[in-house]
Amino acid sequence: IRVSFVEPHVLEVQLNRPNKRNALHSQLWKEIGHVFAEVVPVEEEVRVVLLTGSGKVFSAGIDLNAGTDENSGPFAQGNKTREADPARVGVKTLREGGSWQEAWSALNKCNKPVIAAVQNGCFGAALEMICFADIRFCNSDCVFQAPEVDLGIAADIGGNQVFPKIIG
Repeated sequence: IRVSFVEPHVLEVQLNRPNKRNALHSQLWKEIGHVFAEVVPVEEEVRVVLLTGSGKVFSAGIDLNAGTDENSGPFAQGNKTREADPARVGVKTLREGGSWQEAWSALNKCNKPVIAAVQNGCFGAALEMICFADIRFCNSDCVFQAPEVDLGIAADIGGNQVFPKIIG
């Protein structure tokens, strides 16, 4: 991620993997969790946080080529885990899912207002992530999608529970 002041008192936290459509992997959500849990709360100059994505779309969701960490995981291409026992894959994903939930929870518990500025597309885990922002806005051609069901992945990072409250 890229973190910078864009105006006095306005901190931008930008997903910065435009060549991967800001797809989320282990390092990225750990950085998000760290910034919202450890940096923003103690930074006195911050009055509001803008959560943005670089490039054409806000985020493509989980990086299915990286899986649960940047170089390996149950979805990584060519990874032997793909052929592994589904129960083992499920347990590993469940363990990693806890770190995703911690990152999104840090965003939710942030003591400064968080505004998600979404452009063109927001998919899967990124859709759940923006559910924890205080304010969300997007451009008129933005697409929101939860493709986990079609991929056979449980969408349970926590956004599904708050999404109905957001949209009414």
